[in-house]
Amino acid sequence: MPEGPEILNAANQLQSALVGATLLDVYFSQTRLKPFEARLQGATVKHIETRGKAILTRLDNGLTLYTHNELHGRWYVGERGRQPRTRRKLMAALYTQQHCALLFSATKINVLDEHGVRTHHFLNKLGPDVLAPGLTWRDIVARLRLAQFSSTTLARLYLDQHFIAGIGNYLRSEILFFSELHYGARPMHLSAPRLEHLARQTLAVTKRA
Repeated sequence: MPEGPEILNAANQLQSALVGATLLDVYFSQTRLKPFEARLQGATVKHIETRGKAILTRLDNGLTLYTHNELHGRWYVGERGRQPRTRRKLMAALYTQQHCALLFSATKINVLDEHGVRTHHFLNKLGPDVLAPGLTWRDIVARLRLAQFSSTTLARLYLDQHFIAGIGNYLRSEILFFSELHYGARPMHLSAPRLEHLARQTLAVTKRA
């Protein structure tokens, strides 16, 4: 499954191609989303943001396109009129005058208003994004010390999106390796220097990725 770094890279590509541009055509393969094609056409893309492994495409009409790549989903961003050679199923497509953004093989797609974003069952339970610009190692240490997390093994904790969003299997393995910590260790049993080292490696490894 794509993790935080891969999702951020995809979001950066979407940002470059779509922000400030008007959506001239919109396509959804899922029947339940078809009514939103007309509602999104003519809207201008204001901003692209990531929430862990989800991408939010913010529009100037108050709607937000929520997408989650799941295990096999992939965004393709390129010039309009150019289609990638792939056997993947096209699930969503956004077309501007110059570019296209095509989402393949992902089914977790929704169009939300602001209330929908705030109350979304996945988004409203997420911890801080591991790649959020303002997140510090001290913030991570503080979360490691919270009662709801401190007694959990690191193996489980570092896959819990409520703890920190955007970390998956490969990042967890690399973070614990560079932290020199066993996957069965629990934050409540770690010294302050060990917690700090773990928190620093959480940020360092993810940013390298």
